[in-house]
Amino acid sequence: MRDGLNDSNDLSPMRRGGIGSMVVLLSAMLSIVVGIIFPTTGMSLEPYILIWLGGLLYVNLINLHPKHLVSTFRKPKTLMVFTIGKLILLPCIVYVITSLVYPKLALSATLLSGISTGLGAPFAINFIGAGEISTIAALVTITSLVVPVTLPFILYVFFEDTEEFVIPIYDIGFLLVTALFIPLSLGWSTRRYVPRVSKFVAGNSLFLSVIFIMLINFSMFARFSQYFFVDQSLVLISLISASLLFVIYLLVGYLLALSVKGQLMATRINGIVAMTYINNILVFVVAERFFGIETAALAGFYNIPYYVGLLVLRVKYSRYGNQDHK
Repeated sequence: MRDGLNDSNDLSPMRRGGIGSMVVLLSAMLSIVVGIIFPTTGMSLEPYILIWLGGLLYVNLINLHPKHLVSTFRKPKTLMVFTIGKLILLPCIVYVITSLVYPKLALSATLLSGISTGLGAPFAINFIGAGEISTIAALVTITSLVVPVTLPFILYVFFEDTEEFVIPIYDIGFLLVTALFIPLSLGWSTRRYVPRVSKFVAGNSLFLSVIFIMLINFSMFARFSQYFFVDQSLVLISLISASLLFVIYLLVGYLLALSVKGQLMATRINGIVAMTYINNILVFVVAERFFGIETAALAGFYNIPYYVGLLVLRVKYSRYGNQDHK
């Protein structure tokens, strides 16, 4: 059954050949390099990083009608499995692994693994060209609402010292409202009251997405510029760890999808995207503010496997289209 979003041809630029793929990858990597080389300019943009992320969500959900999101909530089994897997199972698995292999990384890895499905996940679905954007939008909403409860609880269970690792629930709630619900409401309002603007944004979603991606990477990697020159060990450890976590998330998402509807390819893609395309930018902001830049580094460097993985998944799954295939 086709997702309601795909009744239009607004995402066709993303689905044509490999040009769009290369534009996204090159833009992401270029903005990372520019942020490292010109950190002063990038740092001036860092306070607005969640605005750039909200903009990315807006342009990729502009053509999603609320009724399709509501219809997704009426089928709770898949959403429940993916939500429990994302917010409970995944951080528990990662905590056990990191505490045994590299305990110093346990806190940052648990933070990253326990965060909600990301505001960029709808973009990932659009870019890959397969899966169901309404399911992903529902997971973004549900996990974002639940994570202020689950993540502090997991930190309390695993790290015990709640004084040291307290997560400010109200601050996270404020960040989620500004970065998630405002763009969603704005997108739906634009679609309803200003259809010409909605059509323009949807038709230029790739171009606009690339702009927001570049702003995010430029802002964030400017913060890590000095480490590329004075502490390469932090860069290397963070990059390798982030890449390994991406693989773990992907495998967990795939296996969870098999447990729900193993014969539906779209469900497998939904599971992979829900687990891998996470709110790492929010983790970066929270970790930097409350635990320091070294704890935030893992979340920041996760952006590299994030975009490389997009190309791999697009090549593998784009032939299936945004629909379920048995």
